[in-house]
Amino acid sequence: MNDLFETVVERIPSIIRASRKIKDPNLKGFISELLYHLNQINTTLSDNYSTSNGELNPVSSSVILELLNSYLKSIASLIENLKDSTKSSRKLRIFASKLQTINEYLEFGLKFDKEDLLCLNTENERWKKLGQVIEYVKLAEDLEAQISRFLANVAKGQAFISRGLKEPTKLRKRLMVGLYMIWYGLQKTKAIEETEYFYSKPNAAAAKTVWNMLDSTLGGLHKVTLPSINFNKVIFLPRLAREVTSDELVSVNLKNSVHYVDQIHNEPIIGGSRFTLEWDEGKVRVPVRVLSPGPITQISPKSSKTCFCVPDSEVHFDKLVLHIHGGGFISMSSSSHQSYTRKWANALGFPVFSIDYRLAPEHKFPSALDDCWQAYYWLVNYSSKFLGIKDPKIILAGDSAGGNLAAALTIKLISAGYRVPDGLFLAYPAVNLIKERFSFSLVQSLDDMLVPHTFLKLCLESYLEDSSAAEHNPLISPLVAPNDVLEMFPPVRMMVGTKDPLHDDVLRFCERLLDCGVDVGLKVYEGLIHGGLSFCIKGGIPACQSFVQDSIELLRQLSEI
Repeated sequence: MNDLFETVVERIPSIIRASRKIKDPNLKGFISELLYHLNQINTTLSDNYSTSNGELNPVSSSVILELLNSYLKSIASLIENLKDSTKSSRKLRIFASKLQTINEYLEFGLKFDKEDLLCLNTENERWKKLGQVIEYVKLAEDLEAQISRFLANVAKGQAFISRGLKEPTKLRKRLMVGLYMIWYGLQKTKAIEETEYFYSKPNAAAAKTVWNMLDSTLGGLHKVTLPSINFNKVIFLPRLAREVTSDELVSVNLKNSVHYVDQIHNEPIIGGSRFTLEWDEGKVRVPVRVLSPGPITQISPKSSKTCFCVPDSEVHFDKLVLHIHGGGFISMSSSSHQSYTRKWANALGFPVFSIDYRLAPEHKFPSALDDCWQAYYWLVNYSSKFLGIKDPKIILAGDSAGGNLAAALTIKLISAGYRVPDGLFLAYPAVNLIKERFSFSLVQSLDDMLVPHTFLKLCLESYLEDSSAAEHNPLISPLVAPNDVLEMFPPVRMMVGTKDPLHDDVLRFCERLLDCGVDVGLKVYEGLIHGGLSFCIKGGIPACQSFVQDSIELLRQLSEI
């Protein structure tokens, strides 16, 4: 490691000197940005190298230094062979962005906890214990090729949308998105370059628009290929519990609550507890998509705006999945995840309720979590009365950001002494939102085309008003929950890929649950990237069909415990 350290420390000054010789005015700003991050990194390395006294973690230090060294080689080559200022400026911006993230990770990486699970040899007793609940899965021999083709298509989609957004009017945006769709469809390399450049310095509004437009554009293309479902309807649930961060659990006053701007006058109070089939005036209800293999009593496309009580004789189901979708807290919806939630409902034989929670940055923490809490509270109390789902066994499920919300909701329920779900299913959950940290799998995100490092940071900034709160609040970072809370978790099943930026934190969370005596299981998929559940679509990753099938088996397993 010492040789690598010295190589990096010596290489940076030479790049700085070469960069200062560039006189092209079109590159001045990009060079300045690059120099700033190089100087910051140089200072951090020099300070730690001279005062380390054995404090450096050789495992994590080697990983981050090797990555940094590879970038420095590429930067040196780029500066030495500068030609096209436009193309060069884009590459300089991309490298500057990666150097900024490396600088943010650097000190934490160099002095990372040597006893962290991921720093230990796999022969260590902790790994042996964890190995008892982990199953490693190989999806396909050509998985890497499948992923490469898929990411190329994703890059094309992101490229034509991000370029189209730069147009000044809506009409030109629509026109140019169409033209760029054709252009980038034929230019794979340029599409990748455009996507990397867009993510080198994204803003929340643009990133959210790109993801939502990509969702709607591609969603429209594969909508016709979605599996059929007997019942698909969005209902709107009232807010009957106090806000999720409140220490009190008692219900709000129905007559006076702000949640009841649509209160029906001259009706019994129970009328305020009913779901509706339309938004209320102030849009304060929580929209939830209901997917079911059979009809849900008292909900039909032809029914009136509100529901009626259900006689016991009409009860149809005694189990349900409450699903919370992913999207980095800023994008996506229950609609965009139907490629697998429909399969869940059909295969399991009972309904899936998928929450359309409020999105950041317009709605920061705890808005999304509160929506999930309100939906859960309503289903526990009123699904029997209004939906004919009598005393249901509830499996709480979430992927990515939705996995964070599902785990956080479980923590809320335990802390409040409320009914805990009967099972918890988490697909590649974001259980750790602490910004100032180091993780080996997070370092992978520097070159991740699907979930790049800047997007991860953007999601955190959009979701949290105060990022420091993530260090001690388990409703933000479930990984930091105290043992006495984790000990009361229901059975948990998780899934994650080895090439997922969230991989390491999922393993850490699994170890904590195991140490707390929780019935936990984890499937780890070799070579799989983030988001596998959503890729079982036409033009997606064929091997992810098996990934979705495994999720069904885990959900079924939880429903039968």
